Amino acid sequence: MIAIFAVVIAVAIVVGLVLHDSGRGKSLGSSVEKKLEKVVNDSMDTYNIPGAVVGVWMPGRRQWLLASGVADIATSRPVKTTDRFRIASITKTFTATVILQLVDEGKLDLEASPNKYMGNEPQTAGVTIRQLLNHTSGLFDYLEDQNFLEMAEQEPLRKWQPQELLDFAFAHQPYFAPGQGWHYSNTNYIILGMLIEKVTGHKLQQELDSRIFKPLQLKNTSFETTPYLEGEHSEGYFETGGDRWLVTGDPSKGWASSAMVSRLDDMKVWAKALAEGHVLSPQSHQQQLQWVPTVKDSDFRKYGLGIEYVAGLVGHEGDAFGYNCSMYYMPSTGATIVVLLNQSFDTGGPADTITLGLARVLFPKDLHLLH
Repeated sequence: MIAIFAVVIAVAIVVGLVLHDSGRGKSLGSSVEKKLEKVVNDSMDTYNIPGAVVGVWMPGRRQWLLASGVADIATSRPVKTTDRFRIASITKTFTATVILQLVDEGKLDLEASPNKYMGNEPQTAGVTIRQLLNHTSGLFDYLEDQNFLEMAEQEPLRKWQPQELLDFAFAHQPYFAPGQGWHYSNTNYIILGMLIEKVTGHKLQQELDSRIFKPLQLKNTSFETTPYLEGEHSEGYFETGGDRWLVTGDPSKGWASSAMVSRLDDMKVWAKALAEGHVLSPQSHQQQLQWVPTVKDSDFRKYGLGIEYVAGLVGHEGDAFGYNCSMYYMPSTGATIVVLLNQSFDTGGPADTITLGLARVLFPKDLHLLH
């Protein structure tokens, strides 16, 4: 990783651009647009974010797109709405959808153990595929293993095999017995990715491409296997101790949980397709939206089968590899909100906060917020 001097950052962050759809639909109005822009820019200032790309789409209204800041601090290139970003854990929505398609095809059973298909592993013997999908398996998250974190930092370009990641996880006892709690664990999605490859006989990226990317014409979405992005993209950054670093890391350390790349227009298409179950049977989509609480006695944030519910919005967020992103659809209004930021954070980033701030401006009566 390369350190970037603070003086360069301060000069580079000031660039901003707002674009509007030239198609039909009523304008949001200048006062509303100013409020939306303020929500984004306030968070950028608070968290010192180099660049942000944001999109809001509402039935009967013109789209609202914002590109603010820079994609590359070293060159001061302004960020564009057509830039590609690593979407981190939004990858889980794609992995989960392929699993559910395999359920539709009779090749997997949600209530079966992955061991039925992959061979004996003591820690997953009592775990079901459903519990992997909704993070109620109790399996230890390998990203919380200090040995793994140190090795990944020392060797950012190392190619990790999925089984190596599981070995770090299985060196720890589970958080709880299967089905007896909720804990977000990337380990679950490494197993799910391996399960897809075992059952289909194909690489995960092949299945994603043939089952989702091509049918939905997500032409700028891909499952990445190298640390360097091709074409027009935003660089990713991480800030700690007052210094900002350009992040370069091999996506294999996240693999089926976080290795994908996409851009704003593709995320718009996927948000709606995911939330409405366009590539699943009605039965599997209904299962996908069976929510479990992520915090005891709270209806504010819940988790389904590879999909999140946040205050009336459904989709997912992600934070990894120098990027923090959110992609949500609001069933009650038919609106879609996508936020792509080129900075990642230690303990979750502001992409979800920006999304809720935008929704609060546009749909205050439709949000189910904590009081």
